[in-house]
Amino acid sequence: MWNKQIETDSAPTDGSSWIDNANTTKLVRGGSWYELPRNCRSASRYGEFPGNYTNDGIGFRVVCDAVRTK
Repeated sequence: MWNKQIETDSAPTDGSSWIDNANTTKLVRGGSWYELPRNCRSASRYGEFPGNYTNDGIGFRVVCDAVRTK
């Protein structure tokens, strides 16, 4: 999952929303299927990457219960 990386040093200090941010890097949350279990949490963070970065360890995961058969 991509999250917008925010440089807090230049963030507004008056409580207003921060609309203009020219930062083009993102950070990755969560882990892939071949990560250690502790890194599969959505709270797990990985370093900054360019906004167009891809690899087979970053992606969208769909999880559902298996259908029971008799």
